[in-house]
Amino acid sequence: MPPYVWVICIAGGVLLLAAAIYLYMIKPARRVDMTQYGKKFAHRGLWDQASPENSLAAFQKAVDAGYGIEFDIHKTSDGHVVVFHDDTLTRMCGVDGKIEQMTLAQLRELRLKGTDQQIPTLEELLCLVDGRVPLLVELKGESTATGLCPVANEILSAYKGDYMIESFNPLLVRWYRKNRPDVVRGQLFCNLNNGKGYKKVVYRLITALLTNVLARPHFLARGQDSARNPSLLLCKHVFRAPVFVWTVRAQSEIPADGRDGIIFEGFIPKD
Repeated sequence: MPPYVWVICIAGGVLLLAAAIYLYMIKPARRVDMTQYGKKFAHRGLWDQASPENSLAAFQKAVDAGYGIEFDIHKTSDGHVVVFHDDTLTRMCGVDGKIEQMTLAQLRELRLKGTDQQIPTLEELLCLVDGRVPLLVELKGESTATGLCPVANEILSAYKGDYMIESFNPLLVRWYRKNRPDVVRGQLFCNLNNGKGYKKVVYRLITALLTNVLARPHFLARGQDSARNPSLLLCKHVFRAPVFVWTVRAQSEIPADGRDGIIFEGFIPKD
């Protein structure tokens, strides 16, 4: 056999092996029935100037309108779980400091965007919703620490309504895979390209969905900038993984095929 044939065979074998490894790494979990969760989630509640994002007032409006609620959780320095998006308090409360460095008592002194609304606890949100609409819980955290997960899980385990969890951090999603495989879990991602050093590598792995090998998510939640992500397309069309799109801010941004769920704000989607 001519030498070039051996070269072609070896190169072809290497390419097939690389493709197999790639598909194995991005593969999501086995598909589960997600019908009961619906396809429309209000991003941080149905918020406006009088009812700030991630406030009980915004959550009440979402419940009244019959929409699922997407919201964010952090753990305080004294071990409580609160509903808040940003890592710092600057934008929403006008003060310096990080959520993880504050106690619940300190956070209770603050108000959201100059209103009478406080930063709610996870328990307060669950009590308000009381199973009337599905919940999509985003676990916040960029480090390797997973301490938020068991604390949140203890609270959510006593809740009787429907909920799913998601995170940008695949290690937090992986915690649920290992410890609560019965809870539907999702991987958040977008074109993450603002990291430096090792974070840049990690962000690129998340963007390419190569961290699915750790998290094995049931669904994917993609940013608006990721519609043509090759790994997403393979997960959606080959592995048939459900997809949610965020943040949808106009009717025209809703995917035309009607297959994807949406996490929306600033308008009321038409049926």
